[in-house]
Amino acid sequence: MLANYMITINCRLMLCGIIIFGCQASYSCELNKPIVPPPDTPEMANRLKTYENSGTILEKFLRASFSLGVDRNIQTELNGKSKGLSKTLLWTGDQGALLDVVLIEPALSDSQPPSLLYVEVVGTGSCPMDVLVQDVDKEHLKIAPPDKFKISDSASFYLWAQRKKDGSIIYKVEFPGSRRPLQQAALAAASTKEALLLTQQIRETDRILHVAEMAKSGAATAELRTAIAQAAATIRNTETRRLEVDSNYQAALDRDKTATGALQWLDTLGKIVSTAQLANQVNGLLGSSAPSDVKKNIDAAGSAGDFPKVKSTLVDWQIATQAESKKIDAERSVITKTYMEKKTFIQSEATKQGAPEEVFRFP
Repeated sequence: MLANYMITINCRLMLCGIIIFGCQASYSCELNKPIVPPPDTPEMANRLKTYENSGTILEKFLRASFSLGVDRNIQTELNGKSKGLSKTLLWTGDQGALLDVVLIEPALSDSQPPSLLYVEVVGTGSCPMDVLVQDVDKEHLKIAPPDKFKISDSASFYLWAQRKKDGSIIYKVEFPGSRRPLQQAALAAASTKEALLLTQQIRETDRILHVAEMAKSGAATAELRTAIAQAAATIRNTETRRLEVDSNYQAALDRDKTATGALQWLDTLGKIVSTAQLANQVNGLLGSSAPSDVKKNIDAAGSAGDFPKVKSTLVDWQIATQAESKKIDAERSVITKTYMEKKTFIQSEATKQGAPEEVFRFP
């Protein structure tokens, strides 16, 4: 039987300026009001009431909410996953793991109670929404419901697994029926994935450094401990520069794209509007991307004879921007190569010590 279970509420946080149920770019989680979908069926209303009356005992919630067979099947699945989850959470250093408990019901009637389809580990992270946002684009080997059955949104739910100091796992139940609203919130948050890219890179580095500490503590020799520590120090020291260079490279690519668009616009409308109007509109397109001397040269255009000068100024700026991109990309390659070499070394040593492969599935 499962022991030491708890019930908890979901976390609500600010993500990129949008209030949703989930985590912000720093992935700090604060408890707040949970997602509680309106009980649109009597069965769902009963499950919500059962949830509220279950106190801190997961077994009581399962036993009161589902048939005996389903209750036992879920507990069997969890018993089978607990040891692996404990090991994964130990090596990742994450706050918990999210499990998807999916139940099915007849598609056209309510003639029989829900039955278990599968229990899947979605991933690990700081809180449930953290995991769901990172999981949006991932492929999963999900089992489709049998013919004439459908997934029961009111009965299916998520579990949040956390590792105790003694290595045991406690499972916290998200509100029954909240699975679909949580998925929808994750999809909405995923629309800001570009803004989350930096955070994902930082999370990867944090995990590697945690794994390095674990591997170092389990290393068989002082020489190996030193090598792991040096690899971790290299990753830590290059990470700030790696993120800075990535940002600079993207900015250079954006400037090149802006210059290309301005040149295309210039060729299209150069013979339609006056040179002065053209200069004003080109500078409007450039915005803050172009340096002041480029914009000043374009502003100086006042007659048709200055048209080639405007175009030449843009071409020269684009060439300089492309050269800058190439230079930054070369630095990126060197930094990335060093980072990957040290990361691979740490992963290899951790794997030799029994780190699960899930630990290295980065966001």
